Amino acid sequence: MSIQTRSGAPARRALLLVGRRTVDLLRTDSALCR
Repeated sequence: MSIQTRSGAPARRALLLVGRRTVDLLRTDSALCR
């Protein structure tokens, strides 16, 4: 169980970071389009 939590923590963090980056890119793209 500990192995799953350890491997799951960094994965969730990476997903959150990627999500934030994608949101930022979308915002910048929309701003540039406008």
